[in-house]
Amino acid sequence: LEMGRNNRWFHGFVRSLTRNRSGLHEFDLDFVRLPQPPAMLDHVVRDFVGRGIQLVICPGTDAMLRWSEVCRDIPTLYFGAHPENHGLEVATDGAVSGVRLNLPLIWSFENFSLIRGLLPEVRDVFIPLNLASRFAFPGVRANYELFRRQHRASCITGPSIHLGYRSVYFLAGRMGCHYHEGPFAELAELAGMLREIPPGTASAVLGFNDLLLCDNALDVILEIVRERDLPLFWINNVPVVKAGGVADFSSDFEKVGERLGEMTLQVLRDDVPVGGIPFAEDPGERFTLNLQRCEELGITVHHQIRERFHRVLPMAEHGLNRLGTPAASPRH
Repeated sequence: LEMGRNNRWFHGFVRSLTRNRSGLHEFDLDFVRLPQPPAMLDHVVRDFVGRGIQLVICPGTDAMLRWSEVCRDIPTLYFGAHPENHGLEVATDGAVSGVRLNLPLIWSFENFSLIRGLLPEVRDVFIPLNLASRFAFPGVRANYELFRRQHRASCITGPSIHLGYRSVYFLAGRMGCHYHEGPFAELAELAGMLREIPPGTASAVLGFNDLLLCDNALDVILEIVRERDLPLFWINNVPVVKAGGVADFSSDFEKVGERLGEMTLQVLRDDVPVGGIPFAEDPGERFTLNLQRCEELGITVHHQIRERFHRVLPMAEHGLNRLGTPAASPRH
């Protein structure tokens, strides 16, 4: 899929192969979007085994957790993260290694406080959560269900015992904001929750990539944040911010791809077992600011705040490059 080849991690992956005297010409490489139903995942595994696939690269925690439940036979490299470190169980699987990412916005108060730097009047932080994604891991999903039995509200507001991302609640509180989580199972719930958010820059909406796993959820979010003049911040997805967000806080995916390229050569060229390759630390971060969206919302970007961003988009860039959860499967 061209979608996969356009991702920044893949650019770094190719560069790493070239730097190590290899290249794509040495591999039979496919991009495959992982289906949601387990039975269809089983079909993908059988197909990969039948074709002699020797290595799978699996981007994203949701995809990795689903993949690991059906496939233990093919060595796998993974890169991803979760706000509360869900998914670390794959690190103990002898057939899995990769890069464990940071979530730059929410794992550093210095970074999180950039929201206040951009929105001096912000009072409330809202996070929509996709219940169909593995980001809503079983214990948290059960906690949300308990909340729904007792309350009609769309959002769970801290310091409720039903919060899923308690660490983000602490960050919001330290910044002087109220914190709200909006779990949803269908688009109507998502839209209803977003339309209850007070309009304007006293509110901030934070998005994770679990939202992209719900068909049309991103369209709903982008439409409503524009309709209600809400500032949208995202983690690990620059194209979303280009399409209508204020800022993205990402890992440096080109460097992530470089590390994956090195690991791939260790496995396929040097015959190193995946279990013998330690998980790598996140190699860096890159922040992107959409200055045009700031101007539309009346946000003043002071020089010291602007300097914190590695890339500043001076004009709106239209046309979202949709990201899914592909699994690249090199075959030597």
